[in-house]
Amino acid sequence: MTFYERYVRLRARLNPFRLKQDVEMVKTVGIIEALMNRALVMHDGAKAGGKMPSPALYPQPEGMMDWAEDYIRQLEEGRLPFYGLYTEPGMSMSDHSMIEKDGRMHMFYNRVTTGYAWWEISVDTIGHAVSDDLIHWEIEPVAIAAEIGRFDDYQTWSPAVIQHGDLYYMFYTGCNINVAQAPCLAVSKDLYHWEHVSSPLFIPGEWCPWDENRWSNARDSMVFQDDDGTYYMYYCTSKGTFEKQQDAMGLASSTDLLHWKDKGATLELYTERASESPFVVKRDGKYYMFFTDCARSGTGYAVSDHPLYGWKIKPGDEHIIISDSVCASEVFQFKGQWYISYVHWIHPELVGVIGFKELCWETDGFRLGRDLSECEENDSTLQWDR
Repeated sequence: MTFYERYVRLRARLNPFRLKQDVEMVKTVGIIEALMNRALVMHDGAKAGGKMPSPALYPQPEGMMDWAEDYIRQLEEGRLPFYGLYTEPGMSMSDHSMIEKDGRMHMFYNRVTTGYAWWEISVDTIGHAVSDDLIHWEIEPVAIAAEIGRFDDYQTWSPAVIQHGDLYYMFYTGCNINVAQAPCLAVSKDLYHWEHVSSPLFIPGEWCPWDENRWSNARDSMVFQDDDGTYYMYYCTSKGTFEKQQDAMGLASSTDLLHWKDKGATLELYTERASESPFVVKRDGKYYMFFTDCARSGTGYAVSDHPLYGWKIKPGDEHIIISDSVCASEVFQFKGQWYISYVHWIHPELVGVIGFKELCWETDGFRLGRDLSECEENDSTLQWDR
């Protein structure tokens, strides 16, 4: 059987499921079809391109077709391989932000075409979805998009949404064509219509190697409000010089969310690869910083008695609480239960989905509970004949 014949036959096996219109089926079919189409164009000679071509990232087209066939087999057996995990049909998810409004959870997130890395097809829109239970999601119109005339005219990453007064503030990473990154800001009254306020909102001080004409690290900003009302912005960056950089978490403070004071680097992370996606929460007088440890492919955490300094990380892998290609965790409360979100790269850079685990606070820290993807599929969930 030739490669193209296999492609056609797999599409024929997938077609009966394409006729099912429930959300879970459309999502799953979208992932499978995107992988098959990417495998076909690579087999026909397409190569990884864009800003940072990295052919070594991709499996052989036959391998990508194997993934698709395995997912089709699971559908034929009456299983949903991505149940309880969020993604838009045909899209791959990564950094995201959660905020509750009127008893419903709103999620904003990066989105890129399934089967492609971020430097091939730009991550230039921030998506929006709403849920009543963190399992079933309604996809809303795109919230933010890169635009000509702004600093973020290339890509938009890592939304972080908070409420202040009658407005919602979305802090996100703006990225120009040189991959220089900086925190940007948009505001909204209803979470649906966003107005840009500043692009960029600020750039790090001289302690950070930053230049709009070259790759510069200042991404994945999140904003935490302490008990005294002060807002702190944590973001991923580096300190030193372009020739000798040290991975670090940058910090800025504000009293109005519009004007920010640079506070330098709050945490130096001696990792083999960059650490990303900080998220800070305070419990029982202690500050917990959750972050992506890219070197260990997991969500790790640090603890401190102060929001500006004193962060302590357990040695080795002891600080990793969620592993296996995980990134961009957020910690939040919804309907009386605490959760930690995560992005699982089913196939690194090519297929990312968002999942949720229960998080239980204890006197000496926290523990993780069940994963919502392990919930049983009931009759109200599945609207298709097995």
